[in-house]
Amino acid sequence: MHRFTVCLIACLAIMVADCQTAWSALTIQNYNATQHDRFANNANFIGNGFNWGGVGRTSGGWGTLISPTFILRATHAAGSGPIRFYTSNDPNAGYVERNIVQNITITQAGSDKSSDLTLSRLDSAVAGVEFFPILDLPTSAQYINQTLFVFGLSTSGDPYTNVRLGRNQIDEILPLFSHPNLNSGNSKSDVFTYDFDN
Repeated sequence: MHRFTVCLIACLAIMVADCQTAWSALTIQNYNATQHDRFANNANFIGNGFNWGGVGRTSGGWGTLISPTFILRATHAAGSGPIRFYTSNDPNAGYVERNIVQNITITQAGSDKSSDLTLSRLDSAVAGVEFFPILDLPTSAQYINQTLFVFGLSTSGDPYTNVRLGRNQIDEILPLFSHPNLNSGNSKSDVFTYDFDN
């Protein structure tokens, strides 16, 4: 069974109806633009029924709105420049754009290792776009079998609307800095693992 990992950011930002978002390398089996492209504006999109407006794009990066003025993002996929939040899955419906003015990398308490999470402050509050509350399940076991929506992008097209969405279930969570599968303890955070489910 081929497995890959996703950053802890999925633990922290929750979408409606227990779906979570994360950033990592993404392979979508049987990719179909009508099902997996957020901005194809198609009734068959797997993310229909959910409000993805709070997931914003920079030029080459991502950020999840967790309050009107703060975003949480994976440090390795932060990108640069302003961040744009589209108000719906129709790219012609409009967007809100803000500049990122401050970044703080989140560090594991009692450790000299930083996580792969960055908290970023925007230059002004975002209006007209819902933000996502922080998910706080008491135990990591409660994440197992949760549906995980994973955002990705291809290498062509408009960087702000080039958004692909995949879906999978979490198989297990490997604890930060200690699990042998995490490169001999060099992991920067907890990771979800999941296989290539159909």
